[in-house]
Amino acid sequence: MRRVPGDQTPRRQGKAHVVALFVLLSACAKAAPPPPAAEPAPPAPPVATPAVAALPTVAAVTGRYQLRTDLPRRQAAARGRQRAVPATPLQLLSTAARSPDGMTAVSRQFVATVTIPGYAASARGRESAWWWPIAGDSVVIHTVTRDGHRLQLRGAVSRTAIQGEVWITAGDNTYQLGTFTATRSR
Repeated sequence: MRRVPGDQTPRRQGKAHVVALFVLLSACAKAAPPPPAAEPAPPAPPVATPAVAALPTVAAVTGRYQLRTDLPRRQAAARGRQRAVPATPLQLLSTAARSPDGMTAVSRQFVATVTIPGYAASARGRESAWWWPIAGDSVVIHTVTRDGHRLQLRGAVSRTAIQGEVWITAGDNTYQLGTFTATRSR
């Protein structure tokens, strides 16, 4: 840089201004511009809360049924023959159980009568089978076998039938025995 007559600025001072200007420009170039003002988001549409699966009504489920299972008959199996179990009666009453089974965590149980040859038979005058509705469209029918095991029929209810699985609890073990269909009697 050449000195102009009458210029009083030393050379170093001119370089300092250039360096300061360079630092200022590089700092501004690195800083992100402020984001544009965001438009407010439109209100979210109302979310439909899922319907809680209602229990089937007791009145809709009570009645007489013909029960068929795919369980092998215990006596026939011991003799080497297996035949299909014939339809047996099942009745679900709307009467609250006077002596509900304390082995289940369900406090509201209703009386049932059920016979499954080789497994369970309801005794007259004695509550030995119970049922209760569960979430959705299902019920549990609970009884105790002759050897003291807990037997449950867990099934979905339709207008004319209950269809589901047969489960047994022996000690701490629970496993599926088979399936069942209970058709409403007319």
